[in-house]
Amino acid sequence: MYFADNVICDQSQKNLENFFLDSRFDWYLNTTTVPEKTFDKNHFIDTPQFIHQFISDKKFLSPYLNYIMKNLDWERTLDTLSLPKYIIRMKSNLLLSTKEGVNPPHLDFDLPHMVMIYYINDSDGPTVFFKKEKDKFVKINEVEPKRGRFLIFDGKTYHASTPPRKTKTRCVINFNLTDHD
Repeated sequence: MYFADNVICDQSQKNLENFFLDSRFDWYLNTTTVPEKTFDKNHFIDTPQFIHQFISDKKFLSPYLNYIMKNLDWERTLDTLSLPKYIIRMKSNLLLSTKEGVNPPHLDFDLPHMVMIYYINDSDGPTVFFKKEKDKFVKINEVEPKRGRFLIFDGKTYHASTPPRKTKTRCVINFNLTDHD
């Protein structure tokens, strides 16, 4: 796991933050951050989140994709961060402030891949990492959201979002990447 700050210019960071947090952006409500059947409800409480799908199953799903990729300076960012070039899934997540704890640990996909999270805004809801010991999840690390930060980690790493408590929103773009299509 590693992260890199300010890979894209400050103006592009501002453009993305303004774009995603504009009241006219198309968000869709999910009642959970992960499918309910995939987590232990005795140890984790999940929160609703808003999502916007850009790419899923090799299909482009959003009219905003070109604008996002231009502001991310996509090809240069892939080179700078030494990332795989194929996108399995790309979506944005928006969490609202809550009093609840960390959302359920999960893997985005079972297949080998890399996860990259781009933080749209400064927030106090960290991404938390876990290792699974028998039937229990043990926290091993966390990374704080910071506008302009890219967080990269192996897709076989259990992770979870945390809703913000002090700030109003936590907004990210989540990429699942691989070297083969």
